[in-house]
Amino acid sequence: MKTTLAVACLGDSLTAGSPGFSGFSGWSGNPESQYEYWLDKIVQEKYPNAEVDFVNFGVGGNVIWQMQYRFKRDVLRLMPSPDYVILFGGINDLLGHGALPADIVADYAELGDLIHASGAKLIAMEIAPCTVTKLYVDRIKEANRGIHGIAMKAKAPIVPLYASLQDTSSMGLNAAYDIGDGVHFNVPGYKKIGETIFTSVMQGILSGGTRT
Repeated sequence: MKTTLAVACLGDSLTAGSPGFSGFSGWSGNPESQYEYWLDKIVQEKYPNAEVDFVNFGVGGNVIWQMQYRFKRDVLRLMPSPDYVILFGGINDLLGHGALPADIVADYAELGDLIHASGAKLIAMEIAPCTVTKLYVDRIKEANRGIHGIAMKAKAPIVPLYASLQDTSSMGLNAAYDIGDGVHFNVPGYKKIGETIFTSVMQGILSGGTRT
């Protein structure tokens, strides 16, 4: 049986593929420096009869309220009827704009409602670990608890990204996945994200077990 799905990857530079790939700002650079590349590759290998169209809508510097606007302006313009939206955001809100976890969760919930209203299904991504002070580690964890609550209420799958990428000794980003700034990923990091999305969510969707 052939499976045809349209999946929008919406987020900031961590979706775009920074610093190696430009994402929605030009789709240029090393394609392996984006989780969408690895997720697509795994799906093609594991489900050769599936037709899944993944599109990278990542733009560097975006906070979640900007993604709300871009979901309507960019995603629904280029992909009018997405089946799923992988939502990965919040780190710029926290580190760049000083937003508190409650603010991030409120904006995330609003964007989740927009996704639901469009007829698409949300795939929620946890905020990834960063090599930052304990204050921000704690805020990331608090925001992730809120994101889990949103996913539970929406009956949406969630990608357990934090545990997948963390350095268990420091709770920051594992050096094996770090480009060097404690926030952005190298190619192995983006590959790890693609693998984590596949094993935690996409495999179930494509096998017919997680179509929420």
